[in-house]
Amino acid sequence: AGSAVSGTSLLSFSGGNLPGGGTCSFDVTLMVPANAVAGLFVNTTSGLFQNGLISADPATATLVVEPPPGFAKAFLPDSIAAGTVSQLVFTIDNAGNSLAANALDFTDNLPAGVVVATPSNASTTCTGGTVTAVAGSGVVSYTGGSVGAGASCTVQADTTSVAGGIYVNTSGDLTSSAGNSGTASDTLTVINQPGFTKEFAPDTINIGQFSTLSFVIDNSGNSADATALAFTDNLPAGIQVATPPVIVNGCGGSLSIKSGRTVISLEDGAVGANASCTIALDVIGTGAGSHLNTTGDLTSSLGNSGTASDTLTVNPQPGFTKEFGPDTINIGQGSTLSFVINNGGSSVDATALTFTDSLPTGV
Repeated sequence: AGSAVSGTSLLSFSGGNLPGGGTCSFDVTLMVPANAVAGLFVNTTSGLFQNGLISADPATATLVVEPPPGFAKAFLPDSIAAGTVSQLVFTIDNAGNSLAANALDFTDNLPAGVVVATPSNASTTCTGGTVTAVAGSGVVSYTGGSVGAGASCTVQADTTSVAGGIYVNTSGDLTSSAGNSGTASDTLTVINQPGFTKEFAPDTINIGQFSTLSFVIDNSGNSADATALAFTDNLPAGIQVATPPVIVNGCGGSLSIKSGRTVISLEDGAVGANASCTIALDVIGTGAGSHLNTTGDLTSSLGNSGTASDTLTVNPQPGFTKEFGPDTINIGQGSTLSFVINNGGSSVDATALTFTDSLPTGV
């Protein structure tokens, strides 16, 4: 009775009275600052004095201050082809703590160019709470959950990007009843599919002439090899692979000519990082026309590069006719023999024209 407790970081007790055979106690609520370092805090009082004389040894107690849960994130895998999926996993690690962490809350704004995949496959192993990850959006968030003492849990959602680049992603703070765990960061590398083009050179020929068909697979902008290269090109009617084809294959793998020399197929090719490769072979024009040739998709370990197209114009051979005018005469009369070379159906000049005509006996 008549006692008083005062102070902030230093507590003082004075004026206390205790009857014989009695005990007393009092409670003081302490607040640990948010920036306090986790650990063991041993607290020892002075001795207990009565009338200025020590009557009891100092009292000692230990306060354990536990840190907030650990917070980390990872893209799995951390390097993907454009248009494919990486799972973004947040790990909340409370394994070293003897108290549960409740009211877990964080928001992660994905970097520009990275979005939540469709479907998002969002889920959590934490207790309760709500994961929000809308397909096509740039935000993953979690709120209201908990992780038990001595346990860890994860929050995850699938992400994707259609644009090559290096994307550094830092979340907002993870907060909970155990305090502020800070941010979590990881980097996602997105690799574009190789470029794929084709070209006829020259792109205008006559029937029976040759053109070199080249396929270029361009991986020069990527830091990863492209393996398992594969495509098929069905040549249109009017074009065939020449005999011999004079093949140059700088992309490796197996290049084959099929179906009456009208199908070109590559399997299991490869092109290195920051490099390109070319396949070239001769084709021959067998039918007149403007022949648009579009390949099938080029696929590889880096995804689908799509098709490649070019047009080969095959001109007809010049027409050649002759005519007697008139075509009926008497002996000793004359007739005009006319030869007509018609190149009107062609877009290129006909050069080095030659012919002979052995007239029949009697003419």
